[in-house]
Amino acid sequence: MRRPLSTASALLVLAALAAGVSACNGNASAFAAQVGPTTISDATLTSARQGVAGDRYPCEVKKAFGLSSIYGAGVDSQTYSSSFASTVLGLLVEFTELHQELLRQHLIATPLATTLATSTLQSAFTPASTSGCAGTGQAVLASFSPYWYSKLVGFFAEEDTLDAHAAGITLTTAGVRAYEAAHGGPPTTTCFSLIQLASEGTAKTLAAEVAHGSSFAALAKAHSANTQTAPNGGAAGCYTPAQLSSGVPAPIPTVLAKLPVGTVSAPTSVQGAWYLFLVTSRPAEPFLQGAAAVVTADSSAVSTAIGQRLHAIHVVIDPAFGTWSPSKATFGIVAPSGPPAALLANAAAVGATGSTAGATGATGAAGSTGAAGPTGAAGPTGAAAPTGAAG
Repeated sequence: MRRPLSTASALLVLAALAAGVSACNGNASAFAAQVGPTTISDATLTSARQGVAGDRYPCEVKKAFGLSSIYGAGVDSQTYSSSFASTVLGLLVEFTELHQELLRQHLIATPLATTLATSTLQSAFTPASTSGCAGTGQAVLASFSPYWYSKLVGFFAEEDTLDAHAAGITLTTAGVRAYEAAHGGPPTTTCFSLIQLASEGTAKTLAAEVAHGSSFAALAKAHSANTQTAPNGGAAGCYTPAQLSSGVPAPIPTVLAKLPVGTVSAPTSVQGAWYLFLVTSRPAEPFLQGAAAVVTADSSAVSTAIGQRLHAIHVVIDPAFGTWSPSKATFGIVAPSGPPAALLANAAAVGATGSTAGATGATGAAGSTGAAGPTGAAGPTGAAAPTGAAG
């Protein structure tokens, strides 16, 4: 599943925008960060942290961050860790620049961008089956108030708008259809079956049997060593090109890409086993899924642009939350190490010395103390990848 912004990032964007709090509510000169001409107030950062920590679905939130807890240990159980605070602020810095980029290009999110954002968020909030979280993506998203909901969807829609503009796509149904028509048609998924065997000789024997009319599905049930697919006649599911390239080991994506529908592959060695593959169909993706794939096919262009801006613009961080580190490879906030642990009532609330928190580009992935959004979702049919990795 694509998501240039992680679920954790989404929560932070929502909290920051929904707060609508200015520095006038507290110390008039207080700020957490200054991003070019825009100020992120202490009040906004506080609201963002509270928006993450106080979400109705804490299991999903912690999974999205990759954290066991967002609090420090000690007497005060509501003390946020310094690395968590720096991660939150680093993401807010990135999203501030993302919005500024939209304004600079005089772009406005379209209704289709909003629809795509809603669909993507529902997928992003859906926890993996092994996560232990009970909520569904739709329920998590629906739990927000109408105002917060609209702000969250709106920010994702802005990102899709920037991605589409970078790719030369007008983000309307007609615009996406026109782009697809000019680039070989709508994106397709590859549905395939497989037979896993111990030796090349056995693979050649079964390939010959299929060539002489034997059923591929029947042979898979009888001979395949892949326990996930054999009971289903070898059916492995349907996958987009992105899912194949990221979740399926080489050389399977290359073999499948060259294989005509209905043709059995030559015996193929994959990670010590031998396989026969059969592409059963290549259906077009549903419109929304296909539109998302088209819009984000080269989202790295937006990531690069935002990264370059964050390297170039003047960013000032309140020393209480760390220091800004615009290195050549990445950017983010280095969390403060704090005073010696012996002087602290709650030493565990202080982040590790020198840890970097925050953004790594417009993809919204958090820095070394943060975590990117959910990964490892199953393919469009929910089938596991051939080697057991998620599609």
